[in-house]
Amino acid sequence: MTKAYDQVSAHVKQLEVAVSARRRPGYVVMKDQWAVLDNRRWITDDLGQMPKTSAERKTSEAAESSTRERIVRATVELMAEIGIDRVRTRAIAERAGVNQALVHYHFGSISALVMEAAEHALIQELGPSIDALGSGNTMRDGIKALLEWIEQEGRGTPGSTILAEAMVKATRDPAFRRWTRNASRRFRALILERLEAARANGEIDPALDLQATAVLLAAAFDGLLFHRLVDAKLNVGQTAEPLSQLLAP
Repeated sequence: MTKAYDQVSAHVKQLEVAVSARRRPGYVVMKDQWAVLDNRRWITDDLGQMPKTSAERKTSEAAESSTRERIVRATVELMAEIGIDRVRTRAIAERAGVNQALVHYHFGSISALVMEAAEHALIQELGPSIDALGSGNTMRDGIKALLEWIEQEGRGTPGSTILAEAMVKATRDPAFRRWTRNASRRFRALILERLEAARANGEIDPALDLQATAVLLAAAFDGLLFHRLVDAKLNVGQTAEPLSQLLAP
């Protein structure tokens, strides 16, 4: 009886350690080498299995990364198609071709997944617009390139739709308010950096308040993007000259 009791107690202890590892990222388990943790998410073998080889771990990690990417892409697509507030775990799982349990395993909650998907859309799909602003030899060239991107690509990307909806959602959702506020601040900072380089090169009026000008340009670019979303015939490029004139020395 005592031996059986000890075996059960030991098994329960192992289960408690496993649960602690799940709940506490970074909690390292060294019990008969049956569990392995990486620095982001815990990956553990079933109790009693032999440890994975290095090649097996790499294959497992690659599969996990691929699964996360599919889930994020599916979420981005659905957010753009039906709206941020209407996205559900079942629809995401079906679109990504995974079990619903995997969605919760990788992201914990639908709100955390939606936030990560929005960030992904902003960086991956709207990132080229930032690259456009930094292209060319002058600030005028950068403005023209960014406006061309809005006219040619802005309306066709899920990221544009998600950004517009996120702005509205931010008025009532504190989490999205923080996210959109930080995204807007980063955008203004990038514009400010480009303006500072332009002033150093003598391209723009040295008396300009660059902080205020960065706010003005960011609002103009965002507004033109949102107008383009609802009016496919809008000639965004025609605003390049007036915007450049605002900066002229």
